[in-house]
Amino acid sequence: MALELNGTTGVSLVQDGVVVAADLNSALSDTIGKVKAWVNFNGTGTVAIRASYGVSSISDNGTGNYNINFTTAFANTDYAVVGSCEYRTTLQTDQTTRSTSSVNVVMSVGASGSSVVGHTDKAIVAVAVFN
Repeated sequence: MALELNGTTGVSLVQDGVVVAADLNSALSDTIGKVKAWVNFNGTGTVAIRASYGVSSISDNGTGNYNINFTTAFANTDYAVVGSCEYRTTLQTDQTTRSTSSVNVVMSVGASGSSVVGHTDKAIVAVAVFN
């Protein structure tokens, strides 16, 4: 593959002589359905980001409760959040406190069924946000 500079469309992506993306600027800006932010962090002791994209920082709000702060604010709060953490813990998002600049996630521990008995810090927490 090669990038070709062209006077009318800017940069095109070409593979084996065939234009794959005629206007690479438009192709790259079409990000609907792609992850806008993700983070993998240590939620125990001093909270620390291991790796991330689109996340500026993590705020520790107490046991098992974190705000994930976005590098760039989203246009709205209609985003989807998916996440995982260590063994026998449910990662939940607080729909009432979500904003365009951050999302709150909580690590909940349940005794049985859906009843939450408490919150817990986890060493491995991973969250992705789609908008």
